Amino acid sequence: MFRENNTPNHEKPGSTFDDLLNTAVDRVLAGRTMTEKQRNETADYFKTPLREYLGVELTLPIEDKPMRRICQVLTEAGFITVESCDGHGEKLPKIFFECQDQMSLRRLAFTIQSHTSYKSLRWYIRLFSGNPSLNPDSPLMFILEAEQGLSPTEVPTKRNEALQDLDLLGLGIYIEFFENEEESEE
Repeated sequence: MFRENNTPNHEKPGSTFDDLLNTAVDRVLAGRTMTEKQRNETADYFKTPLREYLGVELTLPIEDKPMRRICQVLTEAGFITVESCDGHGEKLPKIFFECQDQMSLRRLAFTIQSHTSYKSLRWYIRLFSGNPSLNPDSPLMFILEAEQGLSPTEVPTKRNEALQDLDLLGLGIYIEFFENEEESEE
């Protein structure tokens, strides 16, 4: 098996290097018949970016610990993270952000769409705008959030899946915005 022995201390209980690696591999390979060798090759693909993603220095003053890493990666990718909330057991997590660069927003949207096999919930970017007649200079804001319409009894169980989804989305964003840049510089 491809488990790592040196598991770093991570912000979320249960989201160790091994847990995230295995979840990513399991979700990517869901419903596919693969040999152990192919599974290990898929795991090897994720090891380096996952190790780097979990090693991102967390410098933002974010109170909700599960939101720190993905907000840091979004910020380093050029987005302005305005607010985030992990849902506090009552709602699903979401991230409010601004983006001045249309191409970056398109890359983010593509990353979220293309990593659907990794996620438990359906994630999307929603446009949020204040009243332009009250504040015409306010920037457009975007919200990264999971599907709506869950019953109140479903939210607590889906919340943990959503937090794990955010780590996997963060990994996808890291790969799209930082790993791909390193490859193009070579």
